[in-house]
Amino acid sequence: MKEYKNNKELIEHLENKNVIIDDKNIAMNIIDNYSYYSVVNTYKYVFKKDDNTYFENVHFDDIILIKI
Repeated sequence: MKEYKNNKELIEHLENKNVIIDDKNIAMNIIDNYSYYSVVNTYKYVFKKDDNTYFENVHFDDIILIKI
């Protein structure tokens, strides 16, 4: 089982995975309203390589555009 992370830690986790977050406040708002799982986990494989790392220049906004 994965360790619980609050929304701020989830944003940091994405940044550590080289996802570019242009506005952390907007990203936090989106995760607050939709949940990390429904936003990121549902669509992350579109932006990940076979080795489970993100492609270069993936923006959080790119992930959101698929959700919306």
